Amino acid sequence: MRFGNTSVELRRGMIAGLVVGLVAYIFSALMFVFYEKLPLVRLIPLTFIVIVPALAIALGILPTIIFSIHIESGWVEHRIFNKWVISRAQASNFIEMEPPASFPARLVFSDGTRIRLVGGTMAILRELETELLKRTEEAEQDAT
Repeated sequence: MRFGNTSVELRRGMIAGLVVGLVAYIFSALMFVFYEKLPLVRLIPLTFIVIVPALAIALGILPTIIFSIHIESGWVEHRIFNKWVISRAQASNFIEMEPPASFPARLVFSDGTRIRLVGGTMAILRELETELLKRTEEAEQDAT
């Protein structure tokens, strides 16, 4: 199982940015035409406003797509580009997830391992915590 931001979140962010940019463009265009009484040719450079918010949001989300958490065969792996393992811990050793009060959420394991997940919506983090707690409970039941 993979947890972390994907291209879907990137696409949603860019769409939200385009909507914000479009609203800003319409408002600015109306001000240019009706309040400032400027010629319509002056609206051409203003189209840049539509793109700026989308690019800003994309640049904020893009680095978070690089990192992800994978749960495979009882191990929690922190990966970069879904390929290379940065750190690893047993899922049965999971204790808690420190909420992202600061930027990254932290997974805490009983062996002292801490894994930081940069990126991921609250829904992704909630799903990850639920899955890890479920695996911890299953490991405890198997031990008894």
